[in-house]
Amino acid sequence: MTAPGSRSRGGLLLLGRWAGYVRGHPRPVEAAADSWRWLRTTFLGRDLLGAGLPWITFPAMRWLRGHLHPSMSVFEWGSGGSTIFLAQRAGRVVSIEYDQGWCQAVEARLRETGLQNAQLRYFLPEPGAAEPRYRSSGPEFAGLNFRRYIESILEFPDASFDVVLVDGRARRGCVVAALPKLKPEGVLVLDNSDREDAVEACALLSGPDWVARHFPGPGPNCRWPAFWKTTVFRRAGVPATLW
Repeated sequence: MTAPGSRSRGGLLLLGRWAGYVRGHPRPVEAAADSWRWLRTTFLGRDLLGAGLPWITFPAMRWLRGHLHPSMSVFEWGSGGSTIFLAQRAGRVVSIEYDQGWCQAVEARLRETGLQNAQLRYFLPEPGAAEPRYRSSGPEFAGLNFRRYIESILEFPDASFDVVLVDGRARRGCVVAALPKLKPEGVLVLDNSDREDAVEACALLSGPDWVARHFPGPGPNCRWPAFWKTTVFRRAGVPATLW
């Protein structure tokens, strides 16, 4: 059990983070509204699948909302509220999941909303050792590999997707597989880019050929950490109007 003093210190730290976020935001009213969005999804029982919200930071969510267009094709690792969000705004969505039960729940939600432009597929992790890029950092997946899950994107022609969202397992492997499938002007969205297990994935996109735009801030349905970072990567030389 957490000691009362520890909870108090944690609460004060979180309040300080919120105050700093609102003060430092270019649109303080928008930042203040994020606090209500966070409360609703974190403590008031608004699940992200039902709400159709991706589990990324609110600033990244706003950027993605403005970027998506009905002519676009999107690929994502990690189904959920993001699948609904993407299908409502893009022309085609391919979503990859490793949990069959969750995949079925997302499919049911798509039917309820009448969305028919999303294809959901699930690939269970397989037993056996594999290259590091096929492994998940989650201890519950020790001894398993996500090769089929990652390589599901390889069946599509190169330059197939305008947006690739990496928010699932074995993210370094997902980034490696995704790059040739991204259109020249496409963007790759990596959630939790500040996490230790994302270091190698970010390193792949840290050279002169890539430009990163970071979206730190709060996100939905997360008591702690309430703040994290989602990063959008594009190839250098893409016109600013597309960025």
